[in-house]
Formats: sequence, structure tokens, C-alpha cells
Amino acid sequence: MVIVNFFDELSQDFNRLLSDTNNYDTVIQAGKKHNLKEFKVLSHVLRARSPYFKKTLSDKGAKNKKDAVVLLKMNIPPNIFFVIIRYIYTGTLDLTDKSGSNILDLLVAADKLILNQLINHIQKHLIKNESAWLHNNIVDVLHTVIKLQSCMPIRNYLLGLICKAPHILFDSGDFTTVDKNILLRIIKSVDLNSEEIYIWRSLIEWGTTQLCDYLKRNPEEYPITKWNDNDFKTLKKFLGPFIPYIRFHEMSYEGFRYIVKPYKKALPEKLYQELESYFIAGLKPQCSKLQPRISIDSVIIERKHLATISSWIENKFDKFSCDFKLSYRGTRNKFNFNSVNDIYDCNVATLLLIKVKNSDLIIGGYNPTSWKVIYDDYIEEHEESDEEDEYLWTPTLDRKDSDTHKLSLVEYPDNAIYNYNYDDLFCDMPYMNFGGGDLELNGKRVSCSKSNYEMLFGVDVYFDAEEIEIFKVKKLLSD
Repeated sequence: MVIVNFFDELSQDFNRLLSDTNNYDTVIQAGKKHNLKEFKVLSHVLRARSPYFKKTLSDKGAKNKKDAVVLLKMNIPPNIFFVIIRYIYTGTLDLTDKSGSNILDLLVAADKLILNQLINHIQKHLIKNESAWLHNNIVDVLHTVIKLQSCMPIRNYLLGLICKAPHILFDSGDFTTVDKNILLRIIKSVDLNSEEIYIWRSLIEWGTTQLCDYLKRNPEEYPITKWNDNDFKTLKKFLGPFIPYIRFHEMSYEGFRYIVKPYKKALPEKLYQELESYFIAGLKPQCSKLQPRISIDSVIIERKHLATISSWIENKFDKFSCDFKLSYRGTRNKFNFNSVNDIYDCNVATLLLIKVKNSDLIIGGYNPTSWKVIYDDYIEEHEESDEEDEYLWTPTLDRKDSDTHKLSLVEYPDNAIYNYNYDDLFCDMPYMNFGGGDLELNGKRVSCSKSNYEMLFGVDVYFDAEEIEIFKVKKLLSD
């Protein structure tokens, strides 16, 4: 039996039905006051397409106007509601020339009307096509989507984006208006990719604004030198929920002296005494028990690169954080892989990083399962992994330009990892080999030839590594 779908004609027919103002049993008033418009529609269509309308149209609270039901939709602008009604009738959505603000309003309306297909599409559209607008309006967007249970994908995207690049939030013009609970969630995150002194400085800026708003003063006209004891007590209340998550011990003495000490009266007395003892006598404070924020013992990459790599490993920012333990450094281990048998002999995820000699290019690979030595064969143990979101991949990073970072996933998983022992005059140690040649490592000599992964690295087929690092990777559940 052959089934043929004529959806285009069906959509056109329903579009004509929508335009027929003589055929309706329901009038919906969208907007309010001077921006009000009536939509004449059929309740059966709305009931079939929207759980919200299915319930609302049967409620006793509906008002009768002649033979039609009148529903007041005071919180949806007419231009947004038109897009919604057209989608309900025809299944089509046109976002051409729609501003980011209009699309966000459309998302809120779709959430209200429980139009799940539309909700999912709009979120993907915003992330893919409106990223610049999201960056520039991140506070307003967060305040909107944080309240919508159906908008977890875009909410996680924005929170992950802030963790990866905190300046997008901290340096934004409306940062000081961000909701306390949103800011607390961000500062609590171990994935927050920032120096602790920058986090503290931003928190003080936010707290000072809350204080001045409370006092009805202009922050620029009310510097700390004019504050009295009650002002510090009020600031202490604003900062209280955040203090347990600030890693003061990771700051320098100069940072503590010039940026923390002036706000001594806004800190718990015991904490400040511990901090003084730490910076003067080296006695560890209670806050030192906090799990370090995203960090890595590397001479190849910086914290900013680690945020990108962690997101590639984790796939979801709010689910895991990663611990990276250095097992091998080429210059330290004299480029001898015999010193890293613990990686080859046990089931452990590993991250390989290679700094290309005389270049800012960094390449490498991630293996989520094992490097057990099976000579002259592909290793297929990754197929036994319990986690569906794990992939073998190779990254390309640039130490200076974050916009050029690339990720290359394996195309043929059965051929993802190849390992063998090559005995000749030059080598008597195991290799690391992604894809049977896509990335092959022997001592400090590296070769690349596309075979089983998506793309090449953009470097010579053979080159020398300036530095090589191998890390054991452990996923940790976030709070």
C-alpha cells in the first residue's frame, strides 16, 4: 500500500478557512487598549491543536457575544497572535524579518498555549540564528525563559554560554539588574570559566547597585568612602547567599588587599579572620574546601580553552563537570609513552592535547572509554559505553582565536581507535592512533591523514609536537 500525503494543499485550504470571516464560532481579542484586534476563528480547530484552548473553550468563564464565544487574550500582542493562529490553522511558521524580541514574545505565547512543536522550533531558531541578539540581551532573555518550564534547552544554552564566557553577562550594561537567584545559580557553578577575583569584583558591582537602589541613591554619587556601618550591614545581607561560593583563597594577596579588604564589614567576621590568617600565615580557610572551578594543570591550554573542551565532552553544561588529571607531559616524560601504562592498562577516559611546533595550533583527541593495548587492530570497547552522548572526537583549537575552534566527530565508530606496537630502530613503545591514521602519535612525531573522522586539522601530514599532554578525564555530578 502506498500512502501519499497532500499536506501543502491541506495547509492552503485551512489558510483560506482562516481568512473566511463569515465562518466562525469564536472571537478572540488579542492585545489591549489601543493595540487590540479581534480574530474570528473556529473552536474545533483550536481545540484540536492546542491543549490550552481545549481546556479554556470549555470553561464556564467564557463570555458570550451573540452566537460566538469571546476570549480575552490581553497578554499577547496582535502581531504575535496572528503568527500563532496561522500556525494553528496551517502548520506553517514564517519568521522572516521578525526581530529577536518578537520571536521571544512568540516563544512566551507558544508556552502559554502549550504548542510544544512550536516551542521546540523557536528555541532552536533563537540559538542557531539569533545568537548575537541573545548575547546583547542576555539578562532580559534569561529573566523571561527562566520562568518557562518548557524552555529548558535555551535556558541551559544561555547558562552554559555564561559559564563559558562570563563577560557576556558580567560586562553587559544591565548586569546589575539580573535576578538574584539567576546570579546565584551562575556563581555556584564549578564550570564558571573565570578568575575568582573577577567574579568577586562583579558581585560587588551587583551588590552595590542593590544597596543604592534600596537607599534610593545614585551609585556614582555614593562611593564606598561615604558609606556608614548600616550601609555595610545592608550590603552584607545582599551578598550573604553568595559568600559561601566565593573561592577567596584562589585570589592573589594583592587582589585580597585592594578588592576584598575594603568590604571587610560586609563579610562574616570569622571568614575575614580566616582569610587574613591564610594570606599572612598560609593557614587554609574554610572556603578552601570548595571544589575548584573548572581548571586543568596544562602548559598547552588556558582556562578559556578548557571551557570549550568541557562543553564538547559533557554536551550539557548543567549535567556534569569534569576533573582533569595530568598523566603525561612530553617534556616532563621525555616523550616516552612507556611512562603512561596506567592509561593503557585500565578503562579510563582520556584527553590528548598536542601543541604544534612553531604554531598557535592545538590539536588532539578524546577517547571516552579505554586505550587497552590490542596490537595491530581497532579497539571497539567504546561500543560498550553506557552513555549515549559519548563520542570519540578530535579537536582543533587556536591559542589566540577562539572563533576558529573546531570539532571533528568520528564517522566510522568501529574504526575510531587503533593501537599497535611498532618495533624498529626508532620506536619501541605503544602508539596513540585515532582512526587508523587521522591522528597518529609516536614520541613527538605526529602524522595526520583523513580516514575515519570528519575532517583534517589543516596542518602538514607530518609535523613535530612542541608539547604533548595526556589527561585522565572523570565526570563529576554537579550540584
